Amino acid sequence: MLREKITYGLIDLAGGEKENVIPSECHASLIINPRNLDALLQTASEFNNALCSEYGTTDPGVKLTLDYEDDEEETELILTTFSLDKILTIFNLMPNGIYSMSADLPGLVETSCSMGVACIENEMFRFRISIRSSLTSGKEMLSQRRLVMHKLWFYNKLMEDIRTALDEGRFAEFKKEKEEIYGRRI
Repeated sequence: MLREKITYGLIDLAGGEKENVIPSECHASLIINPRNLDALLQTASEFNNALCSEYGTTDPGVKLTLDYEDDEEETELILTTFSLDKILTIFNLMPNGIYSMSADLPGLVETSCSMGVACIENEMFRFRISIRSSLTSGKEMLSQRRLVMHKLWFYNKLMEDIRTALDEGRFAEFKKEKEEIYGRRI
């Protein structure tokens, strides 16, 4: 929603403290062109209204707050657009939330998955999730989805590294290094 309206950079992200608990808040630091501040405030207000409308009954305290300051010292820590795209993809594609309710006990969550922790630390994006289910098949299904996400990330990263090695004219060394790590042809 925001990326459709203004260009921004992500400096910091921190949410949740325990992987088995749904986070009650998250903090993100963005950098924008000061000319886009009004558009950011308008978009944040629209998003907050949508949150309150959609989740106000089940989570009456839900809200988006926006604080802003004029600070140019942190600009060297901005994530690249490519890294930001990866993080947003994880948030959008990672299994998250309630997947099934018990047919036998009304109101009981049967299978769920929550991203309890997400943060940028030591220049790396880290997240932890918890998969819960009273059924083995439900836990297996969500575990398989998570495994597919990891494999897609791994192959995407491998292809990115291959392209870089080709561009830099060092594919032979790269291939040898990876074959030593993985123990087979790549």
